[in-house]
Amino acid sequence: MSSIAPKMGKQRSKHTRMFLSVPVKKLHKKYADRGFLRKARKGKNDKFVPRRLDAMVGKTDFAIISYYRSVIVGLVNYYQLSERLSDLYNFIYDLRRSAALTLAHAHKQKTAK
Repeated sequence: MSSIAPKMGKQRSKHTRMFLSVPVKKLHKKYADRGFLRKARKGKNDKFVPRRLDAMVGKTDFAIISYYRSVIVGLVNYYQLSERLSDLYNFIYDLRRSAALTLAHAHKQKTAK
């Protein structure tokens, strides 16, 4: 008598996928150490807000935008296999806000608007 049922433990899985997530909290801490973000003074302790990058204030507008663009493109290229890119886009929004604050400070404006 031969058994038609498959043997337990020897069947391969058909739908295996690799999952890459975006470690948003680690990115916030890493870029806060680099000066792009800072911890919020009010509210939650784990919230980070954008700030100007003082090292880029004396540069030209083109140099500032090129630097921020290279940082953003590098992040997008690294995490492009991720399933939840919306988390990364929220982080990129913070980097763009930091770029706007840097440009505003370079032009002696009080706000980024």
